[in-house]
Amino acid sequence: MDPSCGDGVFLRGAERRGVAANHLYGVDIDELAIAEARSHVPRATLINGDFFDAEALNLPRADLIVGNPPYVRQERVGADAKEAIVASVLRAQPQLGKLAVRALVGRSDLAAPFVLRLLGQLRETGVAALVLSSAFFDAGYGAEFWALAETVSSLRLVVDAPKERWFAEAAIHAVIAVFDAKPSSKPVRLARLSCGTRQAAARLAKGASLADIATLREAERNLPHTWAAALRAPDAWLSFAAEAGDALVPLGELAEVRRGITSGANEIFYVSRAQATEWKLDSQFLQPLLTARGRSGQGTIAVGADDLEQFALVIPRTCNLAEHPALAGYFERFSGAASRGTLRNRKPWWSLRAHPGHVFLCKAYAERFVQPYSAFPMVADQRMYSLSPHDGPNMVTPQLLAALLNATCTSLALESLGRASMGQGALEWTVADVAKLPVIDIRKHPEHEAIVAAFEPLARRPVRNVAAEAGMLDRRALDAAILGPWPRLVAMLESIADALVVACGARQARAKAGLL
Repeated sequence: MDPSCGDGVFLRGAERRGVAANHLYGVDIDELAIAEARSHVPRATLINGDFFDAEALNLPRADLIVGNPPYVRQERVGADAKEAIVASVLRAQPQLGKLAVRALVGRSDLAAPFVLRLLGQLRETGVAALVLSSAFFDAGYGAEFWALAETVSSLRLVVDAPKERWFAEAAIHAVIAVFDAKPSSKPVRLARLSCGTRQAAARLAKGASLADIATLREAERNLPHTWAAALRAPDAWLSFAAEAGDALVPLGELAEVRRGITSGANEIFYVSRAQATEWKLDSQFLQPLLTARGRSGQGTIAVGADDLEQFALVIPRTCNLAEHPALAGYFERFSGAASRGTLRNRKPWWSLRAHPGHVFLCKAYAERFVQPYSAFPMVADQRMYSLSPHDGPNMVTPQLLAALLNATCTSLALESLGRASMGQGALEWTVADVAKLPVIDIRKHPEHEAIVAAFEPLARRPVRNVAAEAGMLDRRALDAAILGPWPRLVAMLESIADALVVACGARQARAKAGLL
C-alpha cells in the first residue's frame, strides 16, 4: 500500500518486483493524481480519498507500506481539520493519549500524524518504508513524534544519501526510514550511503549487503535525540567526545544563551549612523547592532562599535517620549505601525528591549565558523545568540568564552550536531540546542592567560572558510592552548581539523549535487 500514492511510482516499482496487481493498493486525495496512477498500474486498487478516513475507505491492513507522506505546514491546517486528524490517529492507535497526539498535531508538519496513522494500517508483522524529511530528527516536535511512534512501532533502519539530493523543489534533505509494526528494544541501525542511491540499489540487487554500500552505526533506541548525530557526525567527533569525557560540558553551564532581537519592523528599529544623525536620535537609546557576519573572508572575531553601520533603537517601556522630542517625532512618522501583527502585542509598541552582550554565537553556518566578541556591549539581531557568562567564583570571562567558542573542537561540535536538514546546505542551531552544545569546560583549565594570549591575534584578523583556517598557525595555537591540560585531546587536533573540513565540504557539496 501507498497511502499518498501520487502518480503511483512506488506501486509501479512493486509491480515490477513481482507483486501481484490485486495486492496493490494506492490512496490519494488528488483525483488527477489517481487518474495518472491508474494509467500506470491499471489493475491496482486505487482510491481517491483522504487516508485519514481509512475506515470509511474500507482499506485493508497491509504487509508493506511504502510511500512519501504529504508535507503541509501545520499553520495551513485548520482547527477542525486538526481535530479530525487527531481522531483518525486515535482510531488507528487507541493506546496513544489524546493530549499527546493533539500536542503533536498542533506543532508538527502534517507528515508526522500521517506516519502515525499509516503505522496503524500495518498488519502485526508489517513493515513501513518511508521517505521522510530529515527534519523528523531535527525539528522541535521530533521528541514528541518519536515518543508516540516508538509506543506503537519500532524504527528499524534509517538510510541517508549524503552525496545527492532527492527533490529539486524541496528545501530539505530526506532519508529512508524503515519501521516494524511491533515495538522493539534492539538498537536503531543508521546507514550513510557511500555511493549514489541508484548505484546502491543496483549493488543490493546483485547480492551486496548494506555494509558494502554504507557506513553503518547503531544508536540506543531510548535516546532518539541522539539519532541525528549518530547518523551524521564524523568519526573524529565521536572519538573526540568519547576521549574528552567529563572535560566536555553543555554550554548552558558556562553561560546564559539569549535570542537576538526580533524587532517586528527592522525599518523602524534598525537605523544607520546617517539616519541617527539626521533625526537627532538620543545616543542613550542607540545600541550598536551586530548582524550575521557574512561569508568566507569577511569579518573578524573582534568587533568594535565603530565597525558597525547600524544601531538598534532600544527603548525601555518606562520611557516618556514627551521628554525626548526628537525620538517622539521619529516614531510619529510610523504611527500606523502600532496595528501591525508583529507589533500590536508589544506595550508600548515602540519599546524594543534587548540584552547587550560581549559574546555572540551565530545561528546558521555555511562554510565559515566565526563567533563574534566585543570588548564593549552591543546587541545582536535574531540571526545571532547573545551569551552572558554565569556569575560565581568560577565565572568564565567573556574573552575566555569567546576564545572557547572559536576553537576548532567547538566548530566541529557545531558541524556534527547541528540541524542540517536544509537543502540549501545551511547548518542551523536553535537557542535550546546552543545551551546543550558540548564545549570544553574552560573552568578546569589552569592557564587562562595562555588562552587569551593565543586568542587575541586570531581575533583581530579576518576569519576564512574552514579549509583555509585549518592550516593557520594562530588557530592551531589557540586550539593547543585550550586543550593543553588534556594531552590526548591535543594529539587529536589534526584529525578534528581535517574532519571539520571534510564534513563542511560534504554539506556544501550536497547542496550543489545533482538530483537522484
